[in-house]
Amino acid sequence: MRIRRTLPALLLPLALLAAATACGGSPSANTLGGGDTDGKGSLTLNVGDQKGGSEAVLRAAGELDDLDYRIKWSTFTSGPPLLEAVNAQAVDIGAVGNTPPVFAAGAGSKITVVAATHGSAAGEVILVPNGSPLKSVEQLKGKSVAVAQGSSAHFQLVAALEKAGLTLKDTKPSYLQPADALAAS
Repeated sequence: MRIRRTLPALLLPLALLAAATACGGSPSANTLGGGDTDGKGSLTLNVGDQKGGSEAVLRAAGELDDLDYRIKWSTFTSGPPLLEAVNAQAVDIGAVGNTPPVFAAGAGSKITVVAATHGSAAGEVILVPNGSPLKSVEQLKGKSVAVAQGSSAHFQLVAALEKAGLTLKDTKPSYLQPADALAAS
């Protein structure tokens, strides 16, 4: 059971690496300034990462050692801002959850999905502050709920509310990035 949960999480960074390895041709014209890069060579791949997750897994696995191209990492708080950067050509590639590409496509973004994995929402949760009397999704009715708009968490919240017979309109949504949501709790 543990392997089934871990495997999709490990495959996404590896898919990112495979996509990065497959990129060739001329160097990107949109190399971001500042910070260090991994690898060597004249080609620089600008990679968007969420809170350092893909970079940390690839680094721990030794997959960033001795690259024939450079990787410039940019960290984002969630999928939607990462995809905004891809659309603006500020980064070349990045890994996000299932929902941000749907919202980005709906907004007319010029992005391309190059790899996908199949996972489940089994590990997803709705968090409440310690000591909160809220114990079920139904109890969110009329409550303020912070979520990153267009994120996988946004979809997870909508799906959980629907399963409980509620809609997002039954709550008071505040669209905040994860760090801002934590500070607001």
